[in-house]
Amino acid sequence: MPTRTEPKVTASKINPTEKASSVEKSTQNNALKRETGDLSTPELPSPAKPLELKNSSRLARNVILGLIAIVVVFLIVVGLGIYTFHWSNAAITKTARLLPYPIASVNYRPISYNLYTADSETLTHYYSKQQELNPSLYTMPTDNEIRSVVMTKLIKDAITDKLAKSNGITVAKADVDAEYDKVAEQSGNPAGIEQNIKELYNWDIPTFKDKVIKPYLVRSKLQEKLSQDTTINGAAKTEAEAVLARVNGGTESFEDIAKEFSQDETTSINGGDLGYFGSGEMVATFEEAVAGLEIGKISGLVQTPFGYHIIKLTEKTTDENGQPKYRASHILIKTKSVDSAIEDELKKSKIWVFPSDFHWDKDQLIVLPESATPDANTNSTDTSDTNQASGTNQDLNTNQAVDTNTDTTE
Repeated sequence: MPTRTEPKVTASKINPTEKASSVEKSTQNNALKRETGDLSTPELPSPAKPLELKNSSRLARNVILGLIAIVVVFLIVVGLGIYTFHWSNAAITKTARLLPYPIASVNYRPISYNLYTADSETLTHYYSKQQELNPSLYTMPTDNEIRSVVMTKLIKDAITDKLAKSNGITVAKADVDAEYDKVAEQSGNPAGIEQNIKELYNWDIPTFKDKVIKPYLVRSKLQEKLSQDTTINGAAKTEAEAVLARVNGGTESFEDIAKEFSQDETTSINGGDLGYFGSGEMVATFEEAVAGLEIGKISGLVQTPFGYHIIKLTEKTTDENGQPKYRASHILIKTKSVDSAIEDELKKSKIWVFPSDFHWDKDQLIVLPESATPDANTNSTDTSDTNQASGTNQDLNTNQAVDTNTDTTE
C-alpha cells in the first residue's frame, strides 16, 4: 500500500531588520500612490487639519459675536439718546424709522417712535405755516406742548383702535375715498385741496386720507354703535323723555329749557339755536326730522349717534340754487360718546411713557412733562387738524373742520 507523504510545515525565521525594511517600503509605496492619484488606499487625515478647521470656526464665531456686540451697543446708545438725553436730530429720526423703538406702551402694546416723530413734525409744520399766514391769530406752541399733545393723541388713538376692534368696526377704502370727495367739494376749492394739504400739513392725499378721513369715519361708526347700546344709554333716554314732557307742557319757552337742560355746550347758551344749514350739512337722521317739521313745530325724540334731540324748526328758506335751507334749535341729551368711552378705557389701562422727562398723568389722562404741576394743562394745543376731521355743533354738522381751504399762496 503506497505510503502518503505528509507535507512538512517548517516555521521560517524572519529577520527583524527585514521586517522594518518591509514596513518602510510599504509606507513609501502608499505615499507614491497618493502623489500619482492612485487612491485605492484611503488616506488618513493629516493631524494638522482638524486644528485649522477649529481655528476658522472660532474666528467666524468671534466675528459674529463682535458684530452683535456692536449692534447691541449702538441700540443702547440710541435708546439712551431718545429716552434719557432726548436727542432729536436728523440721524436719530432716521434711525428710529428703521428700528422699532417705542415712545409709549398701552396695555403692553408699543406705540412706535416713528409715529411720534411723524406727527410731531406735522404739528410743528402746521403751526409754523399758520403763524406765517396769520401771525396775529396763532402762537407757536412750545416743544414740550407739542410733545405732550402728540404722545397723548397716540395713546388715545391706540384706545380708539381697541374700541373699534372690540365693536367689530371697519372702514372700507371706498368709504374713505367717498368721504374725501365730500370734504374736497365742501372745501369750496376742490382743485386746490391737494396743494393746500401739502402746504399746511406736508402730506400727500393718501396720507391725508389715512390720518384724517379714516380716523374720522372710525369715530363716527363707533359713536353710532355706542349710541345704540340701550344698556349704557337707558338713563339718557329717560332724561330726554322727561325734558320732552316739560317742553310739551307749554308753560316754559323752548329757549329757556334748552339753556337749562341741553348738553350741547356750543348752542345751549343761545337757547339751542343751530343757525342756518342746508342739505347734507347735518347727519341724515337729524336733517330728515327737520325737513318733516312745520315752522314753529317741535319734534319728538330724535336719536342720532350723538344723543337724543328735541328739535324746533324756526325758519325755512332757499339758497341761491333754490335748495332748501333751515334754521332750527335743539335740545340735546347725550348718549355714550366716543370720548367718554375712551376715558373709561384709559382709566383702567396700563400706560407707560418712555421718555424720562414726561409721564402719564392718571388724573388728567394726558401726558405731561415731569416739571409740570399736577394742575397744569399743557394739553391746550388743538390737534384736531392733524388727526381728526371733527364736525361742529356736537358733530351734527358733517362739514369737516379740516383747514384745507386756507389760501396758502402769496
